[in-house]
Amino acid sequence: MKTQHNMMKTYIFYGCLFLTSIVGLNLIAADSNVKKGDKFYQLFDFTNAIKAYEVALKDSPDNVAIKEKIATSYRLMNNPIEMERWYGEVVKDPNSAPINSFYFAQALRSNEKYDEALKYYNEYS
Repeated sequence: MKTQHNMMKTYIFYGCLFLTSIVGLNLIAADSNVKKGDKFYQLFDFTNAIKAYEVALKDSPDNVAIKEKIATSYRLMNNPIEMERWYGEVVKDPNSAPINSFYFAQALRSNEKYDEALKYYNEYS
């Protein structure tokens, strides 16, 4: 009986170790893609930066910082449709910087959603 118990502990230990290593590898992959995106961003290559950030977001779907980088890239590319989509995601986070409400309002205004834009301009002010 003791041997079965020890074997079960061993299986649980190695199972936990395996799951921990998978999670760690996903975090490393996400971080690598963020760094790749940051390099493209610094070169004003926002299209490739967005691609790298979106891959990183697959590994870390709730990461608001990555969503903000995507939103900012679209803002600098003057793409109000995508800007609205991504800043809309960012402003849902209560810890989001207030400037994101302003950028979201700009995108809404550009997309002729004036009443909603006014709400976010007021939130920013």
